[in-house]
Amino acid sequence: MNIWNPPEWHAIEAVGTWVAAVGTIAAVIVALGLARRDTKSRRIERRGDIVAMCSDVYQGKRRMETLIRQNIQAPLYRIPDRSFSHGLSRLIGDGRLTELEIDILLEYANKIAEINRGLDRAGDAHAAQPGGSSHLSDEFSRNQAKANEVLYEESNRFGDEPLIDATERALYRIVLVYSPWWTEGCISVP
Repeated sequence: MNIWNPPEWHAIEAVGTWVAAVGTIAAVIVALGLARRDTKSRRIERRGDIVAMCSDVYQGKRRMETLIRQNIQAPLYRIPDRSFSHGLSRLIGDGRLTELEIDILLEYANKIAEINRGLDRAGDAHAAQPGGSSHLSDEFSRNQAKANEVLYEESNRFGDEPLIDATERALYRIVLVYSPWWTEGCISVP
């Protein structure tokens, strides 16, 4: 009489196969959960970048209008552009922007950088000669011309609208891309 009977090998193989299958399914479920969480956090981060960019565009528009209206040749303010320098490359890297939107946003960022460099030069000219100089007047005229170009000059490249309006429109469309599906009907594009 044999007290211990060895198990059948085919039964052990079947159990091993089932354990491997269950383990694989569990690993896939965990990986999908982590990927969903990463996608959600990335969407939230990009949406924050876009909201900051919208705020910079709004504040920039107000400051450029002030630059044009007031006769302050070397103002202390600069046009905000920090969120563009931080967020634009990430948005482009995500691959959800159209070529026209990339062109519009890069053009806006470059124009704002030009205006800020001109404001810095005007400040330097004012510091060198506080009473005023022809160099300061020239810088002021260039800055006003650049601000007018961004705010009021219509371009065929941007659908016969000024760069500032095209930038706002592009950002509003991008907000929709990064919005959760349940808010898509709540946000209207101007």
